[in-house]
Amino acid sequence: MQNSAPACRVDPFEMLRSSHRRLEERLCDLEAAAVDIDDPELEAAATEACESVVSFLGRQVARHEEDEEKSLFPRLEGFPELGPILAELSEQHEEQRRLAVELGALLSGAPDGPALRAVAAKLKEAYTRHIEQEERDLFPAAAKLLGPDSQQDIADEMEARRGQGGGGGGGRGGGGGRRKA
Repeated sequence: MQNSAPACRVDPFEMLRSSHRRLEERLCDLEAAAVDIDDPELEAAATEACESVVSFLGRQVARHEEDEEKSLFPRLEGFPELGPILAELSEQHEEQRRLAVELGALLSGAPDGPALRAVAAKLKEAYTRHIEQEERDLFPAAAKLLGPDSQQDIADEMEARRGQGGGGGGGRGGGGGRRKA
C-alpha cells in the first residue's frame, strides 16, 4: 500500500479562470438585453435579464473579488515585482464595483436603452481588460511564486467561501451586500 499526497489538489487559478468564463457569458447576456430593452415586446424579459446580471455581479463576482483580495493578493504582497499589478487590479475592482452600482441604479427607473448600453459596454471593456491582465500576467507569475501548499490553501479558502450562504445560487436576489461602495 502506498501513502500518497492528498488525492485531489484543486488549482485555484483554474477556479478563477472558470469564474472569468461565467462572467464573460453573463456580460454577453447583458449586452444582448441592453439591445432588446428598447423593444416594447422584449422590454420585460430584457429588464429581467439585466437584473439577473446585476444579481450575479453582487454575488458571484463579489465573491470572486473576495477570493482575490483576501486569499490571493495578500500572499503575493511579499513579491515586490507584483506590487504594481496588484495595485492596478485592486483599482480595477473598485472601478468595476462603481459600474455595477451604476448599472443597478439605471435599472431602478424607466428603461433607458442608450444609457444601459453605454454602461454595459463600459463593464464589458473593464472586465475584458482585467481578465486579460490577470490571466496573462498575474496568474502565471503567482503559480510560479506560490508553492503547492499555498495554492491549496487559497483553493481551500475559496471553496469555504462557496460553502457559506448556500452556494450563491439563491439568497437575497439583486443583493450583493458584500460589495463595497
